[in-house]
Parts: sequence; structure tokens; C-alpha cells
Amino acid sequence: MIESKEIIGWVQNDKTLSWRDILYRIVKEQNLDPWDVDVSLLSAEYLKTVKKLKELDFYLSGEIVLASALLLKLKSKKLLEENLKDFESLLAYQDDEVSPDEFGFVGDFFEQGELGGAIE
Repeated sequence: MIESKEIIGWVQNDKTLSWRDILYRIVKEQNLDPWDVDVSLLSAEYLKTVKKLKELDFYLSGEIVLASALLLKLKSKKLLEENLKDFESLLAYQDDEVSPDEFGFVGDFFEQGELGGAIE
């Protein structure tokens, strides 16, 4: 039986994976004789492999990682461009139980130049 790690290796090495590639790899890994193929075994292994590929869905996973990275970049850029004092007051406004003094260290941190000029 073909393991998920093997499938990940296939995709990483080949970048594209066609039905022919899957069949060739099954024949090779199951040591099937190409002139005397057990069609039921081959089709069962093929279906298992395709189901695992569906579970692993690399394209969708990649799209989610890309979208998350873009959102993180946009959020961090916006936070760095805005006045941190306004951000502190926004945080205090959203949580009535937290006093603005608890967030005062953030502004002090940036005013004292602790980041070495990273924020302009």
C-alpha cells in the first residue's frame, strides 16, 4: 500500500502527477508484471492513491498558505503605518476591563527606539 509520505515525495519531485505516473509507480512499487497485471489489485491501489491525493489536496493547502501570508503582510504593514497610540486606544476601547495604562509599555517601547530604527 502506498503511504502518504510517498505521495508527498512524488509531488515534490515531479511537480505534476498524471494518472499514468500513478499507474507506473503502483506497478513498480507492487512489483507487478506488466504482461500479467492483476487489474483488480491495480484499480484498488489506484483508487486508494487518488483518495489520498484528495485528502492531501496540495493546491488548496498552498492557496490557503498564500492567502494567510498576504493577510498577515497587509495587517502588519497597516499597523506599522498607523499611529501606535491610536492602536492602543482602540484596544482599550474594545475591552472595557483593560485600562489604557496596561498598554502604555508599547508606546514607550517604540519611543525609546528599542527596535533600532526599524519603524519610520
